[in-house]
Amino acid sequence: MIMELSKDTLQVLEFLDYTTGNNLRKRNDIGTILEIGAEKGEFILVDKLIFSGSYFWKLHKILIRQDISEDDAYKLQRELVDTSQNFKNYLVDLVNDADEAIRKRFNTMYFPNEQGAFRNLIDLAFDLSKLKEVQNTLKNR
Repeated sequence: MIMELSKDTLQVLEFLDYTTGNNLRKRNDIGTILEIGAEKGEFILVDKLIFSGSYFWKLHKILIRQDISEDDAYKLQRELVDTSQNFKNYLVDLVNDADEAIRKRFNTMYFPNEQGAFRNLIDLAFDLSKLKEVQNTLKNR
């Protein structure tokens, strides 16, 4: 089930599509996150989710580079695990009271402790990092 999105949320998604060259990986879930946040008035939680997702993505990008030392890689892996757990906790908090179909989708896609769910979290973090970039650009104008 896809959540009915407001006109405002659809406009944000269209702008993100434009700025990313239609490269969002979890577009529907970004829309769901933004919509739930707006409906529940959870703006601070959504901001935390966007920030932690962006940070998670940046850590992931650094780790996949080949030019970091083993010691740095180990430290970054530990930081990545901690950040992914915080990111996941913010998602849990946001969808906890959502419609059952939404909770089920997020429980299946993002919350299991398995490789596929971790990859889904990375994809969601990528999208949120793009949203954070847009926020920063607009804030710095």
